[in-house]
This record gives sequence, structure tokens and C-alpha cells, in this order.
Amino acid sequence: WDLRSGWAKYEVKDAGAKVTAVAVSPASPVLAAAGADGKLRIWRDEALESPPQVLDDHKEGAAGLAVDGKGKWIVTWARWNKVNVWSLADGTLAHALDLGTDNNFMPVGPAFLAPDGASLWVHCEGEVRRWSLPSAAAAENFPRQLIPRSTTFFHPEGKLCVVQGERGAEIASMADGKILRKLLDAADVGPAAYQPEKGKLLALVADGKLLVLDSRSGGKAHSEDLGSPCRIAGASPGGAWLVWGPA
Repeated sequence: WDLRSGWAKYEVKDAGAKVTAVAVSPASPVLAAAGADGKLRIWRDEALESPPQVLDDHKEGAAGLAVDGKGKWIVTWARWNKVNVWSLADGTLAHALDLGTDNNFMPVGPAFLAPDGASLWVHCEGEVRRWSLPSAAAAENFPRQLIPRSTTFFHPEGKLCVVQGERGAEIASMADGKILRKLLDAADVGPAAYQPEKGKLLALVADGKLLVLDSRSGGKAHSEDLGSPCRIAGASPGGAWLVWGPA
């Protein structure tokens, strides 16, 4: 879709199978889609006229996928046990992580890639497990709970993230989880999204309200009553527009 006019600009006429997840690379004209047929399809031309690269992914289809901000990696995850990391440059499978066994199924996801593409974060059994990229060496688990249903809870500079505290939302160091700033007290904290590029503003859903906060001071720039649960889809690259809707 063209965001200025609202007109459909390009169309994928045949995605090959029911699409279970989709993502666009912020660094290049690449569209990735996971299908219920267990395939990952990557379109590399902006007009979507060339056939996609088709890769064998999770057998029953991925539950979700994500692309890092630098356009290096695609991560896909199944509902149980398995996480795949693909090179966006050529579509090779860089890492296949198995977090469970045939006799011990581990629920996984969502998974996230740090803004610089240097680490992989995966929700697994109530923990946030991490790996360094490109080596896939295991790192220490992140000691905090991430904000539920968030898409861009990492600060764009890759040093800070929004976390779920005991009484609300807090800003923590991505390196070690140290709490650096308390944002607000709230019983129910929902999705969060940093303003892209500079990250000066932070959109956050809390106790049925959509809040836009100064990410440094926690001061409130805007507040709107929603009356129902909300999901933040994302913010425009310049941060002028915020997309949100019912959960």
C-alpha cells in the first residue's frame, strides 16, 4: 500500500499457500512471508513481479517471523521447539535452533532480532533466551519480562528496551536488564513501540489508554482513552504516524 494515497501499489497474486506471517525489511525492498505449507517465501524486487525464493521452513508453517532493522536476518519460529535464522542476503539457513525434544515440547515465540542484527531474543517457557549473531553462541537469559504483544520495544540505537516491571512499565538496559528509568504505574501494560530512528517518543498502551511518552523523562506528550484492548502495529519511519487498532 502507498501510505500517502492509500492506494494498493503492488499485489502478490499467488502467495503459494495460506500466509501465516509476513514482514518487510526496513533496509531493502524485500518482502518475506511464511506459509501454512511449511515454506518461507522471499520477494526481492519492489514490484513483486519476479518469482519468490522458496525455502523449506517449519513443516507445519511458521507461527511468526521477524526481520532485523539492518536487513541481515529473518527469524521464523514454530509453535513448539524450533527457531530458524535465515540470511536475508542469499536465503541460506544460518541456524536451526531446537529448544525442546521429541518428548519434551517447549512453547516458543515470539522471537525478536535486535536493531543491529547482533542478537536473537526468543520467548520460551516464561523466559527470554538470547543468542549472539552471527555465531549463535548462547548468551545469558534476559532477566526481565518484555512488554506483551509489542513490535518495536527496542530503542532504535539498540541499547535500551521497554520491560514489564512489578507495577508498570520501565526502561532497561538491553545488555544486562538493569532498570534505568520507571515510566508509569499501571496494572495492565500492553503493547509498546519506540519512535523509529531517534527513539525520542514511546507509544504505550496502559490501563485502556494509549499514551505517547517522552522516552527520556517519562513525561506524557499525549493520552487517549481507547475503551478496549489495543495492539500497536508500528510507527512510520519519521515517527509522524502511529498505527494501532483493536487487539
